Amino acid sequence: MKLQINKKNILSLLLLNLLVFLIIYFRYDLKSANIFLPLIFEGDVVLFMNLLKNLAINFSEYFNGNLSYPFDSPQYHFPIFEHLPKIILITLSLFSNDLILNVNLMVLLSFFLNSSFMYIFLRAFSFNNFICVVFGLYYAFLPYALIRIGGGHFTLIYYFIEPLFFLVLFRICFFENYRRTYSRYIFIILICIIFALSGLYYVFFKLAILSFALFYYLIKNEKDIYRSL
Repeated sequence: MKLQINKKNILSLLLLNLLVFLIIYFRYDLKSANIFLPLIFEGDVVLFMNLLKNLAINFSEYFNGNLSYPFDSPQYHFPIFEHLPKIILITLSLFSNDLILNVNLMVLLSFFLNSSFMYIFLRAFSFNNFICVVFGLYYAFLPYALIRIGGGHFTLIYYFIEPLFFLVLFRICFFENYRRTYSRYIFIILICIIFALSGLYYVFFKLAILSFALFYYLIKNEKDIYRSL
């Protein structure tokens, strides 16, 4: 299970993202849409707009002296666990000060990330490029994502981490020489950090599944583990 970086894979990935762009272009009528007006303005979008504005004004995501005047707007009692969308949004804000533009770009970016990582996941298992492009396209526009966007729950549309998660599971469970390569340990650690930043909705179930995967690995390689000790 290894993904090779070659011209064919790169061209297929570019084709996939081009198809994603065309679907988005016609689905959201970007030709006539004003990208500087909110594509979504409900649910989590309003919350994250507030957090980003707080960071820009007061360098604190939990406080804004310009809201709820004269009582300010402290939000220390309201913890935010969806750090991955927040990090992406903050990164976009480094290139543009337009809050609404950044949120719109974040929503549109999710389609490209979801499709690309599904493509990478399938290619790692040596599926042919056509199947990878088709399933990558399907994965980007799952009803789950479209419903979440329509409901304003845009923190849940970043599910590109799911293919990475199952890639880690398969590597833990089914590859004997996994423990011998330190770079693969680093890969697991990095992916787990991304898991931890993705919010409670996904992390709880990932921890449960990962626990079973680790238990399976220990049972499968029990003799080798005792021998190494």
